[in-house]
Amino acid sequence: MSQRSQKVTFKAGTLIIQERMKCDALYIIDSGQVEIYKIGKNDQRLPLGVIGSGEYLGEMALISGSNHSASALALTDVVALKLSREAIEEQFNQAPQWLISLARGLASRLATMNNFLLRHNVVDESLMNSIAAIQSKHQESPPFDPEEKRNADNAKTPKSANTGNKKKAV
Repeated sequence: MSQRSQKVTFKAGTLIIQERMKCDALYIIDSGQVEIYKIGKNDQRLPLGVIGSGEYLGEMALISGSNHSASALALTDVVALKLSREAIEEQFNQAPQWLISLARGLASRLATMNNFLLRHNVVDESLMNSIAAIQSKHQESPPFDPEEKRNADNAKTPKSANTGNKKKAV
């Protein structure tokens, strides 16, 4: 199986999996954080979860034999093990049929629930806040410029139209 696997890296902001695309692999996250989401009404992103180290993505499409039901976006830099579809299918062929049926049933139920959330535009505010916190923590901030801060502070203070003197805020 090792010849059908490879270590891959994704920079923050990289789309790892795109909804409705053919599934070619399973990804096991070694490090980093990934947002799983669907595209809803008016092209709005509907987050389904955030996964990290030790978790995986692409499993639903592999188990069901369908295209990806959601997209996966690297929120941070991500290192993952990519297992080919062939390697996973090889393992499926060795598993008992009842176990494969169980996994397919669970994947189908999860897909049904994800579609329900999408149809009803259900958004988990706590999840949205977690995603925003991860994104803001991992975005590069520009270097601090004290002159820019001074100019911004001066712009906030009202000045008299005639004299240019600062007024006291009331």
